[in-house]
Amino acid sequence: MKRKLSHIIFAAAALLAAVSCSKEEAPVIPLHLTVSTYEVSFDAAGGNQQIDYCYSGDWTEAAEECDWLDTKLFISQEDGSMKTLSITAEENTTGKAREAEIILSVMREGDQPGSIIERLDRVVTVRQAGE
Repeated sequence: MKRKLSHIIFAAAALLAAVSCSKEEAPVIPLHLTVSTYEVSFDAAGGNQQIDYCYSGDWTEAAEECDWLDTKLFISQEDGSMKTLSITAEENTTGKAREAEIILSVMREGDQPGSIIERLDRVVTVRQAGE
């Protein structure tokens, strides 16, 4: 009986030591992405417009799959709190109105470089008038 009791006490002490020495993980802040507008319109001449956004996460990117739009991301040099998505539309010479989507994404990186464990997207619709 004493032997069983000593084994139980030893096991409990070992478990307590293991738990007390484990590192606390830092809390994970949920991904956040807020965009100032979800729709942008251009006349047939094209041009440039900018929208502001803010996020929490490791990095952002913007992707569009059309040949008449160009996007660039800018971050304020002063404090990094102001982020801007610059959208440039080429002149529309097709005579027809056209539309595209820009996907603005924020991601959280995993343990392996380049791996993504979490992603949050926002869609910005871009419309351009015909001639």
